[in-house]
Amino acid sequence: MAAMRRLLTDDACVACGAPRVGMLTLCAPCRRSLVRVPDETAAAAAAPWPELASVTGLWLMEDGSAARALVHALKYRSMPLSGIPIGERLARLPVPASLRGCPVVPVPLHRVRERERGYNQALYLARGLVSAGGGGAPIEALERVRADPSSTHLARVERAAGRSHVFLARLELPSGPVLLVDDVFTTGSTAASAARALLAAGATEVHAVVVGLTPARRRALG
Repeated sequence: MAAMRRLLTDDACVACGAPRVGMLTLCAPCRRSLVRVPDETAAAAAAPWPELASVTGLWLMEDGSAARALVHALKYRSMPLSGIPIGERLARLPVPASLRGCPVVPVPLHRVRERERGYNQALYLARGLVSAGGGGAPIEALERVRADPSSTHLARVERAAGRSHVFLARLELPSGPVLLVDDVFTTGSTAASAARALLAAGATEVHAVVVGLTPARRRALG
């Protein structure tokens, strides 16, 4: 209830501090500044990772952007319910019709990180996506068994080793595609690690759906 009261009563834009109206936590000008992810950028993000059948992103995550402020508020300002309306926007992304109704799996936090934060933001994104008709019920099918190293370091290690043990599947999945939901796609190493665990658990394809996708010049640093 406290999270709901905060979402409804805090009327300052999380990006610029101006007054805002609605559940997205951004004012109208900052909403208009959000840059959608071009199809070619999403395709390039998926290309290095054979575990991922596709990557679909909502907004580009430039430094100082409203998209970055939005995700930061979701993760670090105790505003988990702001993930619901963002997830509803994920449901509007142009994913293949064959994926509608397939299992939706949020990327989990490590148990220590989740205990510190009090919630997993990806689960709220998944709930919003499902509530808007973007998939079947969220399935917490993964366990994060290793805390995060830096994404850049992890990307280098995984590209060299071709595998990791960051995630384990908690249950068997029905044969078919899965939507993997997360807040940010930086190097792709986290999504690829999660996808490997889902494929081992029975999924035939893993399609990542994310709120923010970092520009190619930043992913290249990994």
